[in-house]
Amino acid sequence: MRRSLWVAVAILVALPAPAQAPIPLEHQIKATFLYTIAKFIQCPPEKLEGNGLIGIGVFGKDKFGGALERQVQGKSVEGRGIVVRRLTGIEQAPVQHILFIGASEKRRLGAILGSLTAGGVLTVGDIDRFAEQGGMVNLVMKGNSVSLEINTGAAERGQIKISSKLLKLARVVADRGRR
Repeated sequence: MRRSLWVAVAILVALPAPAQAPIPLEHQIKATFLYTIAKFIQCPPEKLEGNGLIGIGVFGKDKFGGALERQVQGKSVEGRGIVVRRLTGIEQAPVQHILFIGASEKRRLGAILGSLTAGGVLTVGDIDRFAEQGGMVNLVMKGNSVSLEINTGAAERGQIKISSKLLKLARVVADRGRR
């Protein structure tokens, strides 16, 4: 019996790992942008207290696979390490520095953005008209590249400063119905 168990373990160890589904180029590009954006924003100083890590939260259906973790592995922004978290509830969002809101949350977008009234969280999405609806940065795919839409009013309300270098690369949009 023991010998059979060891043979089974040996066979399992020798088998190749199941192939992971390849991550679409779109999501690899967006993962790169999430890391890059972190270098061009400033959160309120009190938001950076604590463990010294920059938190990137992913809320909604995760299409990044492991691309986001691979993108930030071993990297830092202004000497701060980066941690990626998959959020299961919106109550986890306020402790993040960057919150990526997936397209699966399109119907709840207003409630999600409304729950972040304390500020200090950069909201990023890839939902149609995300920035116009009060999100801060929208990642818009055009072919094999991403363009940015940035809502500077939403960023100001959220106490997030966005570098002029990043703003030059983006289309600045205004909130619809928010003043």
